[in-house]
Amino acid sequence: MTTVSQHACSCTAGKAFCQHQVAVLYQLSHYQAYNVLHVPEIVTSTSAPPKWHVPPRTHGFACRQS
Repeated sequence: MTTVSQHACSCTAGKAFCQHQVAVLYQLSHYQAYNVLHVPEIVTSTSAPPKWHVPPRTHGFACRQS
């Protein structure tokens, strides 16, 4: 079991546990529970391929072939 010995945040609630610190602790426990050894790379929308050429969903209806 790992313990947190120091914590700090620059937000207004940073002197106590703010939501930023809670989110980091939750994410770390999630990584530990699923045995994630490396933090996955964040793919931003500007570095991902464009999505405007992807056709809309048919919601279970098959498209007609002509």
